[in-house]
Amino acid sequence: MKLYTTIVLMFVSLASVVVSKEIQKQGEPPVDAEKVKNKENPRREAALRAIREAAGTISLTRDDEEIGRVEKPAFVYEDTLRSSKDGSVWVWGDQGRPEAVIAMYRYTDSYWLYELASFNSAPFSVDNATKMKEPCEFLSVAAGTKPSKSEKLRKSQIRLLAKKFRAYQMWDNDKATELQRYELRLSAPVHEYQDAKRKVLSGSVFLFNYGSNPELAMVIEATEDGWQCAFGRLGWASASVTFDGKDFYEQPKMSNSAGDPRYLMRRVVAKPSTAARTSTRRVD
Repeated sequence: MKLYTTIVLMFVSLASVVVSKEIQKQGEPPVDAEKVKNKENPRREAALRAIREAAGTISLTRDDEEIGRVEKPAFVYEDTLRSSKDGSVWVWGDQGRPEAVIAMYRYTDSYWLYELASFNSAPFSVDNATKMKEPCEFLSVAAGTKPSKSEKLRKSQIRLLAKKFRAYQMWDNDKATELQRYELRLSAPVHEYQDAKRKVLSGSVFLFNYGSNPELAMVIEATEDGWQCAFGRLGWASASVTFDGKDFYEQPKMSNSAGDPRYLMRRVVAKPSTAARTSTRRVD
């Protein structure tokens, strides 16, 4: 009798789930959990609006044509360790390989700072003021295996390959302390793409973070010829990268924002209203 009752209850429960799903199909669309989260947190909702607004003031062009920006931020963060509020990472280049990766955060209530890492193969201009001319150099990666013919498997290969990289930075907190070593943590892929013109079968963008603060961007690509990668700084600190335990890439410490031709730091001035504009002045 007990077994019979249990079976009946299981059947009723299953039927309720099926009916509930059917009602949802015929009625209102499923609730967007992210929207609910934002509505329950007005501060977060306002921060996301401000982040999108500030990013929308940045313009990248080539030959007077706008370079498209991926619509949504690739990464959103809040870093209490280094006082980076309302942080976000954006990808410019919505077709194929990214032209640039930009990390932006609120520096004060009156303005934002953004740091740009260029991955370009041809010069482009930022806010019609600064031209990024230095081409990005890709490094060959001895992965030991060829890129798979399956897109799904290639993405898995890239993730496994990324885990073989380790990075750390040396930083003196703007000379406030002695030079110290900080281990950087690898993120999951924040952007994935393909680029037939450049013979890129699959590509992914990763971040090396201190805490949650992006310090170095890494691009890994599966090409028709094998594997390659490139790095772009998102800060002034030196960075060292190893692959499979061996030295692979070095990035020197900068003393000012003009120290790397593939890097740019700028400020976005936030108006008291919802309007914002981009300053053409470098932040040194």
